[in-house]
Amino acid sequence: MTVAAQDKQTTGERTAPPLVTIVVPAFNAAKFLRAALESIVRQTYPALEILVLDDHSTDETGAIAMEFAPPMIYIRPPRNLGIYDDVNDGIERAHEAFV
Repeated sequence: MTVAAQDKQTTGERTAPPLVTIVVPAFNAAKFLRAALESIVRQTYPALEILVLDDHSTDETGAIAMEFAPPMIYIRPPRNLGIYDDVNDGIERAHEAFV
């Protein structure tokens, strides 16, 4: 344990919880996206980063995702990547180690 961590422990100072990134890949997901994002934003964990990766949907996926911004971050790659590359792109964009 570092000295700083010991000092916080002995003084009772609380540290912020680690940031957790939730990657939501979406392709023509308008039918289900609102319910999924509502569920995510209702979570009680205080340090969430929500990334919605719209893989060039032709339905209302983008508009629905934007209803949740912020805290949600909407990303639309320049071309359709497919589910695996979409998820990998989201993981690369995550700001912390917990995805």
